[in-house]
Amino acid sequence: MRHTRIIAIANQKGGVGKTTTCVNLGAALVESGRKVLLLDNDPQANLTSYLSRGSASESSQKSTLDELYLAKRVPDRDEAEARFLRRYSAGFEYIAADGELSAVENYLYAKPERETILKRALAWADGAYDFIFIDNPPSVNLLTLNALAAAHEVLVPLQTEFFSVEGITKIQDTIRLVRERWNPTLLVGGLVATQVDYRKKLTHDVLATLAQHYPEALLKTRIRDNSKLGESSGHGKTIFRYAPSSPGAEDYRSLADEILSRPRADGLI
Repeated sequence: MRHTRIIAIANQKGGVGKTTTCVNLGAALVESGRKVLLLDNDPQANLTSYLSRGSASESSQKSTLDELYLAKRVPDRDEAEARFLRRYSAGFEYIAADGELSAVENYLYAKPERETILKRALAWADGAYDFIFIDNPPSVNLLTLNALAAAHEVLVPLQTEFFSVEGITKIQDTIRLVRERWNPTLLVGGLVATQVDYRKKLTHDVLATLAQHYPEALLKTRIRDNSKLGESSGHGKTIFRYAPSSPGAEDYRSLADEILSRPRADGLI
């Protein structure tokens, strides 16, 4: 049986590269021989929109994540395969989202142990994958809390601007809450600097501040500002298929290598 690492990709700020990181980090790990599942836990469904362009046609008939939240019982592996799993051309599987996920949050409020429903619903996936990545909305709501309660680690993409540095305090508060109430073993897999432009003095200042305050959590890999990353999502392709020799492809392969070299997260914030 595989040792499954469940990683929530989270940041309360939008536009920091959560979905781009989810897709391309997942694809890079597939290249290295790992089996990967992605979950779209965001009602905006950006991950689903991205991946649907490169998925098999029969995938459109599959159920979405809201139905997994609402299921009366946890599916087994065969049922999950038949009902939920879609296949993307880069070699990983994913569970899609749609607008109905917004209604799920209202449903969850009336349920006991509402923050751990996703954790229980994913029991069938434990041991079936090397990595499960959960893409989350840019807010702390019940969907995000469910992802953090289900995860072993949190990966935090952030831009190199001082508002991002201030935002880490909010993430810390959320992680502490989740550790105290639902998931005491939750660890920080790392802070990932994205959209890095070394031509800007601010970039160097923010990276220096992050390195000073979070030396263990800040990953060495930097995702450089690269127009090809945005273009690739518009074409429904990973950066490795759209621009395999671009800085974006180089950086996400480097990030995958760094994640693999940290079998357990050691950067606590």
